[in-house]
Amino acid sequence: MKAFLLKNKIAILSGLIAIIICISLFGFYWLIYFPVVEPISHGNGVLILPALTGHLFVFLSHFMVEGSPLISMICPSTSTTCTRWEESAGCIEGILVPKTACAEGVELGATIYLMIALLTIYFVVGFAVGRFIQTKNN
Repeated sequence: MKAFLLKNKIAILSGLIAIIICISLFGFYWLIYFPVVEPISHGNGVLILPALTGHLFVFLSHFMVEGSPLISMICPSTSTTCTRWEESAGCIEGILVPKTACAEGVELGATIYLMIALLTIYFVVGFAVGRFIQTKNN
């Protein structure tokens, strides 16, 4: 293991730098890009840059999970939600849905999974670039 670390020192440092860039881009999008660009932009053009860097998938993970069967696969449907209501009789028809806390937990888990996947991709790309530079210099 020690030999691997010494042999790939530049590549590992490049991977760590790529992770720092990924985290910095996330902060940039969250704190600067979306608050500034979104109010003045009309249309989906504002989403191109975050999509190119992969960060859009983390930001939209809530909607991806909400529209997928993932929540119903993991969370049992135990809460009743009324689908048809009459003034005189109250709730006439209802369906069973997963509890909100369970659904939110699945959404959080998916967001964390996508964050880890994005960080891993950035590390691998940075590692590959560092490895290329290291072999080019030797």
